[in-house]
Amino acid sequence: AKARLFVSKLDAVANARFTNNILPIRASELCYDDTVKTLKELFGHNTSLFARRYNYLRTTQRNGEYLSDYTGTVIRRHEMAEFNAITPEQMKCLVWI
Repeated sequence: AKARLFVSKLDAVANARFTNNILPIRASELCYDDTVKTLKELFGHNTSLFARRYNYLRTTQRNGEYLSDYTGTVIRRHEMAEFNAITPEQMKCLVWI
């Protein structure tokens, strides 16, 4: 049920891309985990993890930006940077740069 909900939210172009990618299987035949995995592969991040982490560390508040908007940006970039999984060596490299 959850998998079908995800697929139903795709626009026509994204739905066609997803459907063509899983052929000959139909979307209704995929389990939730396989649906999520396929969607992440097709529509996930298009920048490297290193670049996402670097951009997160460079995040600054723009002039006139509300604190609530800036907080949302920081939270979103933190999640995209996957900082929960960073190793000490990776962190040292980011700080060094």
